[in-house]
Amino acid sequence: MKLVKYLLSVLSLVAVSTVAAQSYTLVDSDEPVVKQVEKNKSVISIKNKGGNLFISGDVRAKWIKEYRKTNGVDYFGQNGVPADSYEAKTSLLFNYDADNSWAQTKLEFKANPLGVNGSPGTLKLRRAFIGYDILDQGNNELYVEVGRQKMDYLFESSIQFDSIYDGILIGYEYSWKNTGDFFVHAGPFIVNSTSENYGYVGETGLMQMFQTGLYTKLSFINWKNNKADASGTRYSPNLRYQNTQLVIGYVFEPQTFGAPVRLFSGMVYNGAAKRTQTSDYHKANKGYYAGVEFGKLEVAGDYSVTVSYQYVGFYAVPEYDVSGIGAGFCQGPAYQQDPLNPANTGGVNPDFLNPATVEGQTNYKGFSLTALYNITSNLALNLDGCYSTRILTEIGGHNDYRKMELGLIYSY
Repeated sequence: MKLVKYLLSVLSLVAVSTVAAQSYTLVDSDEPVVKQVEKNKSVISIKNKGGNLFISGDVRAKWIKEYRKTNGVDYFGQNGVPADSYEAKTSLLFNYDADNSWAQTKLEFKANPLGVNGSPGTLKLRRAFIGYDILDQGNNELYVEVGRQKMDYLFESSIQFDSIYDGILIGYEYSWKNTGDFFVHAGPFIVNSTSENYGYVGETGLMQMFQTGLYTKLSFINWKNNKADASGTRYSPNLRYQNTQLVIGYVFEPQTFGAPVRLFSGMVYNGAAKRTQTSDYHKANKGYYAGVEFGKLEVAGDYSVTVSYQYVGFYAVPEYDVSGIGAGFCQGPAYQQDPLNPANTGGVNPDFLNPATVEGQTNYKGFSLTALYNITSNLALNLDGCYSTRILTEIGGHNDYRKMELGLIYSY
């Protein structure tokens, strides 16, 4: 265990994940879209030093229209927050693959959608990891990856895993001829290096079960930690999450349709949740989602459509890890502190103690739609839409949130 902590401490010098202490930032709704495009984009291959260097990237531009009304009061279009915004992004992916090792780096630059013309943007390091095959015998593989990745790049979910994974991942894969493809990957990651808080996560599953398109995945992530940072602030309140998730899906290709169809569903249960004053003494520790995805993106004229329903309880998913619809930009206090913890109540904003004024990105139910159409093999038209409303109106009041995005993605 000391060795693991030492390795994670070394990682924290170059990539520190401070998701536990940060305030809420809008969910990057591009991630599911980019994952679909990334599967089929062309790459430039360069042979070098006994391996192959693959270079790819994309450029995205989109218009965003948002509407949010809380307790009858419009948020967008008021207080200097525009209902319409425009966004430009570009990303560059380097993937080096040798015989039994690999490395990958992904950089993303995003222009500030709310700034004045010419405002500087932000540069994000999405991936930077090294992989090595400890064992590779055809249908039997054991490997390790060290560095930074997005959690949704490693683990499947429509409502969680939006955080950064700075850590060590160990994976094992085995293929049974008539049973399916078994896999398991797990490891520790940095939550907050200042307070030496570490979490761990793992996922196991069976793909193409019994020579069909049926698959299932079971994951567990532990954020809970009772350590304090140098100032004595405890991080346990906003880390009271030990989430178990079950995913079941089915992939098939109807002859009449001529394109793959994927049915998927998942359930999340937070075993560490407690009834608090903030949640109006509701436990609200479960989340669900279900949806369908059909179509594929390969050549001009191809399309892909994904529709899903999401239900996320107040304490089902950490505020900083929500990957689903959410509730829109929040101006009130989120629920990151715990009024029942005596060590914190002295410095807590009184609004945190009042469920009626607490906001956040959970406690919602709603629908989402993502559609992609390939104008050419490189250029895709993208349409996103979503709608959500509160599950428990006694927490945060009535809230209606709608969002629509229209954009272009050029991949190369």
